[in-house]
Amino acid sequence: IGGVSSYDWNPVSEEQLAAAETALGDEQVYWAPFGKVYHTDLDCQHLNRTNEPYEGDVATAIASGKTRICKTCAKNAGIEIDDNGAVLSIAAPVEEAAPADAE
Repeated sequence: IGGVSSYDWNPVSEEQLAAAETALGDEQVYWAPFGKVYHTDLDCQHLNRTNEPYEGDVATAIASGKTRICKTCAKNAGIEIDDNGAVLSIAAPVEEAAPADAE
């Protein structure tokens, strides 16, 4: 029974890994020893009980069994994800409007 419960029934596909690596590049991500989520923000509220989180790139996090990005981190970073937490894309940065000249 132990072997069956540890099997990953929904592994990360090559396409999902490529999308995450493209979206996050070489950015450091963080994860706790347990769970299936990695974070882009070390100060994420969901990491607050982890004394010493692991850190590395997305490929390392996924190889460590983390299958999706934290929904809070994704929202804060403007990363579009699907219902399972797989990275779809990063929203274009919001450009500030130039101030109108007062005449």
